[in-house]
Amino acid sequence: MTTFTPKIKILIAHCNRRCPALHTDILSSIQVGSALASQLFPDMLHDNDGENISIHNPKYCELTAVYWAWKNQDKLGNPDYIGLMHDRRHFLFNPQLPIPNTQVTWLDHSSVYMFPPICNKYLSYLTDDSIRSYFPTNDIMILKPYDNENRIPNGNMRDRFLIGEGVTGNLFDMWVETVRELFPDYIPELEAFTKGHIEHLCSMSIMRKDLFEQYCQFQFAVLGTLDKQIDSSNFSKPKKRFLGYLGEFMLSLFIMKLRNTRPDVRIIEVNGVFFMPQDSPEYHQLTRYRIAKTLLWGKLRQKYQRKYKELSDKLAVLNFFQD
Repeated sequence: MTTFTPKIKILIAHCNRRCPALHTDILSSIQVGSALASQLFPDMLHDNDGENISIHNPKYCELTAVYWAWKNQDKLGNPDYIGLMHDRRHFLFNPQLPIPNTQVTWLDHSSVYMFPPICNKYLSYLTDDSIRSYFPTNDIMILKPYDNENRIPNGNMRDRFLIGEGVTGNLFDMWVETVRELFPDYIPELEAFTKGHIEHLCSMSIMRKDLFEQYCQFQFAVLGTLDKQIDSSNFSKPKKRFLGYLGEFMLSLFIMKLRNTRPDVRIIEVNGVFFMPQDSPEYHQLTRYRIAKTLLWGKLRQKYQRKYKELSDKLAVLNFFQD
């Protein structure tokens, strides 16, 4: 009996050079916003090659890479599974990969763990074989869900959207109405999602091809309609990212719908990795905390003792791997 070995392609979205380009049979780094870039990175794919929305990257963020993969599957060799990660955020594929400190996470109490910058030691665990071990046993890989109660006690997903820099509530409300109008079959999931506080972060996923195409049709129909309805020409740079923020919610909605209607789809949730910058400016903050915890008294001393411990643990991560 022949074992099916699927072809997998995972794009790693880069907007700059803060992390090295990675290329294997499975992994391919892609420069997003290439249509607007002053320099094209020669060691990466480019999201303005073929049918694309690269010029709209300031609004769509890493989703211009998702759109490119959807419309240019032939340039990826027509894979059976298509995925997205970020230059600084990966899935933690290899369970043998040592986590520097399970208490030091990207978001408070999340399953995305802080790691030092990409190095040879880390790459020795990030192998194509470790990725292939999940497929075709699973149809979709996503990050473990994040509970926003950790950041916004008693808040809902509208409250969660409003903590994004520069965004306003009317953008969220228009998104809700657009989903309702274009995809009324999603209304039960939409209501549960907006009233809740759980999401799958970063628009990161790996999906079987047919599911990926359904996800893209759903996502870009909604976001494209919003884009036409909202004049963002005078938005600040952070606010202009609103479609990227809402795209993260689209992934959560799509997964909720599958869970409710497609019990045959096998979804696996895994931990994630977030790479810290080597030249962290927080070193200076650590010095201020050290002084404060020494000179202050009472509750203020306890506060800065806690802050010093949290920050020193985080910065210790930078020295975890030694090549």
